[in-house]
Amino acid sequence: MNDRETMESLASDITLADFGPALVVRNWETECAAQLFTGQGFKIKKSISFDRRTGKRFIDGIQSPLFGTTWEDDDAFKDRVSCECGKMKGAVYEGEICPECGTKVGYIDVDLNKFGWIVMKDQFKIINPAMFDLIQKYIGKPALDRMLKFDKEMDIDGHYPPNKSKGRDQFNSIGLTGFRENLFKILEFYRAKRGKVKEEYYWEIIKKWDCIFSSAIPVYSSFIRPISTSGTEYRYPKTEPAYNVIIGCVNKLNAYSGEIDETNIADVNQFLYKIQEKVNKNNELAFKMLDKKTGHIHDGIFGGRLDFSARDVIVIDPTLRANEIGLSYLAVLELYKLELCNIITKINGVTYDAALKMWFDAHIHFHPLMYETMRYLMNNTKHGMICLINRNPTIDFGSFDCMRVVKITDSYDNMTMSLPVQILDKLNADFDGDNLNIYSLKTNDLKRKFDKILNPAKSMFISRNDGRIDGQNFLKKDQIIGLHQFCVC
Repeated sequence: MNDRETMESLASDITLADFGPALVVRNWETECAAQLFTGQGFKIKKSISFDRRTGKRFIDGIQSPLFGTTWEDDDAFKDRVSCECGKMKGAVYEGEICPECGTKVGYIDVDLNKFGWIVMKDQFKIINPAMFDLIQKYIGKPALDRMLKFDKEMDIDGHYPPNKSKGRDQFNSIGLTGFRENLFKILEFYRAKRGKVKEEYYWEIIKKWDCIFSSAIPVYSSFIRPISTSGTEYRYPKTEPAYNVIIGCVNKLNAYSGEIDETNIADVNQFLYKIQEKVNKNNELAFKMLDKKTGHIHDGIFGGRLDFSARDVIVIDPTLRANEIGLSYLAVLELYKLELCNIITKINGVTYDAALKMWFDAHIHFHPLMYETMRYLMNNTKHGMICLINRNPTIDFGSFDCMRVVKITDSYDNMTMSLPVQILDKLNADFDGDNLNIYSLKTNDLKRKFDKILNPAKSMFISRNDGRIDGQNFLKKDQIIGLHQFCVC
């Protein structure tokens, strides 16, 4: 039984529950083959993005138009309106049914799941960066680096002498080709050396043995790594130089014919090592763009400003039901900008620009006509003016509530939102200056869905834990005392 068969046999005997949650790693070669077959992926062969003569993007470059057209492309507007197969393109066909694929011609957005692939010949492989990190944690960074750097020197006869070192030095300078051939021996050597220390890493590597090496390298959509050009400057993300180096090295490797032998093994390993460095670098850059407070998810999505949202200080209103709120004049002005402008254009017979100017003026001072429009909107909107209210941190069920707007203050200076007392505990809020986030729901479908789940009157008075009355939404101490005194009298 060879090393590959041994690792496959070991992996088949492991269940995911043996060592807790497994590291999610994609098999790049399998993904590449599947995407090339379905047309979801394509091969990238050029490191140069644009044709210097025509200024257009190369079809097989790292900024390929196959990722999708940008607004700078000549056919951008035409490509945005298409059927699924692309036979019928352009606004002139909008609404028609394509005879080839049977789909209606309409607006098609950019497909961010479209991937490019840099593909090497099968004998050349690098380590998947996710597995590289795992192996590095198990073996150690200095030891792994000594293995992957091919620093052997030829003897006077033109051969590479065998390594006669013992212990961990026996694997020095074997390069990526040697590392691939000896991986199981290396893992077993370090397993015996470490005992039970880092045992979970060993089995995690074994479980993912088929994902370790790959001759295919993914290139994600150019819309997530945009390039901008002008008459005076050229801006590009940090990933592009790395992709350029990878493609250059891959093209040189693919130019080799025949097997890897002593005549080319040094060059092959140097190219593979350089590719591995750049693939790891791009993987690190991708995580930096997403991770921590400065990452895109935290800073650009969770920490970003959402359209049609506002914040108000909360005050009590004992006349409100459990799913009702009152909003400030300025909050409604911000949350329902488009609806207010639309009503004003229809009622007053003015242009949208004039309505927009009226809306802007209403920010400067109280506008009676705008206020009456708000009340008309509140009383005549189908399903009502429905908002989500939220208080950070969003921990418990009830931190988000779906509420109906039933009151709007007629004061420009009033920046408060009135709440029913019943929902305070779920929000973990009180009336000492707490602020809540407010988001207006625009479609009837969203209103129905959120009302079904997050309407306090429907879903929060019965506990989801034991099916009994939820004390957090029941009468508060002051209310109980008041009722008791009322009944006594």
